[in-house]
Amino acid sequence: MCAEIPILRVLEMIFSAAGVMSVSYEVEKILTNYFDMITIYFQVKPLHEGKEKLFMDGQKVFKFSLREVPIVFNELLEKADLEKDDIDLFIFHQASAVILRQLKLKLNIPDEKWFQNIKNMGNTVSATIPIAIKQSIDSGLYKPNMKIMLMGFGVGLSVAGCIIRS
Repeated sequence: MCAEIPILRVLEMIFSAAGVMSVSYEVEKILTNYFDMITIYFQVKPLHEGKEKLFMDGQKVFKFSLREVPIVFNELLEKADLEKDDIDLFIFHQASAVILRQLKLKLNIPDEKWFQNIKNMGNTVSATIPIAIKQSIDSGLYKPNMKIMLMGFGVGLSVAGCIIRS
Protein backbone atom coordinates (compact mmCIF):
# COMPACT_ATOMS: atom_id res chain seq x y z
CA MET A 1 0.00 0.00 0.00
CA CYS A 2 2.85 2.41 0.76
CA ALA A 3 4.07 2.17 -2.83
CA GLU A 4 0.65 3.29 -4.07
CA ILE A 5 0.61 6.57 -2.15
CA PRO A 6 3.09 8.47 -4.37
CA ILE A 7 1.31 7.15 -7.47
CA LEU A 8 -2.02 8.43 -6.14
CA ARG A 9 -0.52 11.84 -5.44
CA VAL A 10 0.83 12.02 -9.00
CA LEU A 11 -2.56 10.98 -10.38
CA GLU A 12 -4.30 13.63 -8.28
CA MET A 13 -1.94 16.29 -9.69
CA ILE A 14 -2.57 15.10 -13.24
CA PHE A 15 -6.33 14.98 -12.71
CA SER A 16 -6.28 18.42 -11.11
CA ALA A 17 -4.41 19.89 -14.07
CA ALA A 18 -6.96 18.26 -16.40
CA GLY A 19 -9.90 19.83 -14.58
CA VAL A 20 -11.01 16.75 -12.64
CA MET A 21 -12.54 18.07 -9.43
CA SER A 22 -12.32 15.03 -7.17
CA VAL A 23 -10.95 11.49 -7.29
CA SER A 24 -11.44 8.65 -4.80
CA TYR A 25 -11.14 4.90 -4.62
CA GLU A 26 -11.69 2.11 -2.13
CA VAL A 27 -10.58 -1.48 -2.11
CA GLU A 28 -12.43 -4.20 -0.23
CA LYS A 29 -9.20 -5.37 1.36
CA ILE A 30 -5.60 -5.86 0.40
CA LEU A 31 -5.42 -9.40 -0.86
CA THR A 32 -2.14 -11.18 -0.23
CA ASN A 33 -2.44 -13.12 -3.46
CA TYR A 34 -4.81 -13.97 -6.26
CA PHE A 35 -5.95 -17.19 -4.60
CA ASP A 36 -7.27 -15.31 -1.57
CA MET A 37 -9.62 -13.45 -3.91
CA ILE A 38 -10.75 -16.71 -5.52
CA THR A 39 -11.39 -18.24 -2.11
CA ILE A 40 -13.39 -15.28 -0.83
CA TYR A 41 -15.29 -14.06 -3.88
CA PHE A 42 -15.26 -17.05 -6.13
CA GLN A 43 -16.19 -20.59 -5.32
CA VAL A 44 -14.85 -23.78 -6.80
CA LYS A 45 -17.58 -26.38 -7.27
CA PRO A 46 -16.83 -30.02 -8.01
CA LEU A 47 -18.26 -31.37 -11.24
CA HIS A 48 -18.56 -34.98 -12.37
CA GLU A 49 -15.46 -37.09 -12.64
CA GLY A 50 -13.45 -34.98 -10.18
CA LYS A 51 -13.33 -31.88 -12.39
CA GLU A 52 -13.84 -28.45 -10.83
CA LYS A 53 -15.56 -25.34 -12.10
CA LEU A 54 -14.71 -21.77 -11.07
CA PHE A 55 -17.56 -19.28 -10.86
CA MET A 56 -18.13 -15.80 -9.46
CA ASP A 57 -19.99 -15.34 -6.18
CA GLY A 58 -22.44 -12.76 -7.52
CA GLN A 59 -24.10 -12.09 -4.15
CA LYS A 60 -20.79 -11.06 -2.56
CA VAL A 61 -19.98 -8.79 -5.51
CA PHE A 62 -23.50 -7.31 -5.32
CA LYS A 63 -23.20 -6.66 -1.56
CA PHE A 64 -19.71 -5.21 -2.04
CA SER A 65 -21.01 -2.77 -4.68
CA LEU A 66 -23.99 -1.64 -2.59
CA ARG A 67 -21.78 -1.17 0.46
CA GLU A 68 -18.71 0.50 -1.09
CA VAL A 69 -20.06 2.67 -3.93
CA PRO A 70 -21.99 4.95 -1.52
CA ILE A 71 -18.82 5.43 0.55
CA VAL A 72 -16.81 6.60 -2.48
CA PHE A 73 -19.82 8.62 -3.70
CA ASN A 74 -19.83 10.62 -0.45
CA GLU A 75 -16.03 10.93 -0.36
CA LEU A 76 -16.02 12.41 -3.86
CA LEU A 77 -18.62 14.99 -2.95
CA GLU A 78 -16.78 15.89 0.24
CA LYS A 79 -13.38 16.20 -1.49
CA ALA A 80 -14.90 18.42 -4.19
CA ASP A 81 -16.79 20.46 -1.58
CA LEU A 82 -20.03 19.72 -3.40
CA GLU A 83 -23.50 18.46 -2.52
CA LYS A 84 -25.28 15.73 -4.47
CA ASP A 85 -27.62 18.36 -5.93
CA ASP A 86 -24.57 20.16 -7.43
CA ILE A 87 -23.92 17.20 -9.73
CA ASP A 88 -25.66 17.53 -13.10
CA LEU A 89 -25.20 13.98 -14.35
CA PHE A 90 -24.29 10.60 -12.82
CA ILE A 91 -22.70 8.00 -15.09
CA PHE A 92 -21.91 4.72 -13.33
CA HIS A 93 -20.46 1.46 -14.61
CA GLN A 94 -23.32 -0.41 -16.25
CA ALA A 95 -22.89 -3.58 -14.17
CA SER A 96 -26.47 -4.86 -14.13
CA ALA A 97 -29.96 -3.40 -14.07
CA VAL A 98 -30.45 -4.71 -10.52
CA ILE A 99 -27.27 -3.13 -9.11
CA LEU A 100 -27.93 0.15 -10.92
CA ARG A 101 -31.52 0.31 -9.68
CA GLN A 102 -30.43 -0.39 -6.09
CA LEU A 103 -27.63 2.19 -6.20
CA LYS A 104 -29.90 4.83 -7.71
CA LEU A 105 -32.46 4.23 -4.95
CA LYS A 106 -29.90 4.06 -2.15
CA LEU A 107 -28.19 7.28 -3.31
CA ASN A 108 -31.53 8.96 -4.08
CA ILE A 109 -30.48 10.14 -7.53
CA PRO A 110 -33.27 11.72 -9.61
CA ASP A 111 -34.17 10.19 -12.99
CA GLU A 112 -33.21 13.31 -14.94
CA LYS A 113 -29.64 13.16 -13.61
CA TRP A 114 -29.14 9.39 -14.01
CA PHE A 115 -27.72 7.81 -17.16
CA GLN A 116 -28.50 4.16 -17.79
CA ASN A 117 -28.00 2.14 -20.96
CA ILE A 118 -27.73 -1.40 -19.58
CA LYS A 119 -30.99 -2.45 -21.27
CA ASN A 120 -29.67 -1.72 -24.75
CA MET A 121 -25.96 -2.44 -24.30
CA GLY A 122 -25.57 -4.96 -21.50
CA ASN A 123 -22.44 -4.99 -19.37
CA THR A 124 -19.59 -4.11 -21.73
CA VAL A 125 -17.14 -4.40 -18.83
CA SER A 126 -14.47 -1.67 -18.81
CA ALA A 127 -16.05 0.07 -21.81
CA THR A 128 -19.38 0.86 -20.09
CA ILE A 129 -18.42 4.35 -18.92
CA PRO A 130 -16.84 5.54 -22.21
CA ILE A 131 -19.82 4.14 -24.14
CA ALA A 132 -22.23 5.82 -21.69
CA ILE A 133 -20.42 9.16 -22.09
CA LYS A 134 -20.65 8.91 -25.89
CA GLN A 135 -24.33 7.97 -25.74
CA SER A 136 -25.12 10.78 -23.30
CA ILE A 137 -23.38 13.26 -25.64
CA ASP A 138 -25.30 11.91 -28.66
CA SER A 139 -28.61 12.10 -26.78
CA GLY A 140 -28.01 15.69 -25.64
CA LEU A 141 -27.93 14.72 -21.96
CA TYR A 142 -24.21 15.55 -21.64
CA LYS A 143 -23.80 19.30 -22.11
CA PRO A 144 -20.96 21.81 -21.76
CA ASN A 145 -19.96 22.99 -18.28
CA MET A 146 -21.75 20.20 -16.39
CA LYS A 147 -20.46 18.58 -13.23
CA ILE A 148 -20.51 14.84 -13.91
CA MET A 149 -19.79 12.01 -11.48
CA LEU A 150 -18.27 8.92 -13.07
CA MET A 151 -18.14 5.74 -10.97
CA GLY A 152 -16.57 2.39 -11.78
CA PHE A 153 -16.87 -0.73 -9.62
CA GLY A 154 -17.11 -4.46 -9.94
CA VAL A 155 -15.76 -7.96 -9.72
CA GLY A 156 -12.23 -6.67 -9.11
CA LEU A 157 -13.72 -5.62 -5.76
CA SER A 158 -12.60 -2.09 -6.24
CA VAL A 159 -14.43 1.19 -6.64
CA ALA A 160 -13.10 4.31 -8.33
CA GLY A 161 -14.81 7.54 -9.15
CA CYS A 162 -14.24 11.10 -10.20
CA ILE A 163 -16.16 14.30 -10.70
CA ILE A 164 -15.40 16.09 -13.95
CA ARG A 165 -16.56 19.27 -15.61
CA SER A 166 -17.71 18.70 -19.18
